[in-house]
Amino acid sequence: MNAGDENVFAEQREKFGRICALIDDATEIVVCAHTDPDGDALGSGLALAQIISQHWVGKHVTNLLADDAPVPRLYRFLPGAESFVHASDYAGTPDLFIVVDLSVAPRLNKAQPVLERSRHIAIMDHHPSTTPFGDVALIRPDAAAAGVVIAEFGLFLGAHFTVDIANCLFCAIVTDTGRFQYQ
Repeated sequence: MNAGDENVFAEQREKFGRICALIDDATEIVVCAHTDPDGDALGSGLALAQIISQHWVGKHVTNLLADDAPVPRLYRFLPGAESFVHASDYAGTPDLFIVVDLSVAPRLNKAQPVLERSRHIAIMDHHPSTTPFGDVALIRPDAAAAGVVIAEFGLFLGAHFTVDIANCLFCAIVTDTGRFQYQ
């Protein structure tokens, strides 16, 4: 590992700590990815919600869909896929809105009003962004998928990677790497 890599990981650890502080202070948490979600968006969000629920017992975590469409049939096998709530049906005011697999608010589609009424915002993504938003923006363009960032967050916490969490993360990473074919 070179010095540049060590700086990236030091910054990531610092941001993980800040995200943990936001979770500590929150009771109502929503996790949402981009419109027209793929396996990385869905798998990352589901894994993150499970990791938070495991590590912070008593937190209420809701996975939102940015669209009114159901979870795409291809991804309904994911553990927890049936628990998604359409953002347009969510009336709460979250303490924390965690954005996964995107770093531009307009791609939140119908979840953008929920984001706007949230007390705090954190981003966990791998897409480059010139205008990150929120209280904490953890954006790792060198990560193959948002699922990698979520897996590293779980490792940072010392989380127990259950079969369900592992399946969600595997789907996330396999999807965005083209079954490990992309460079």
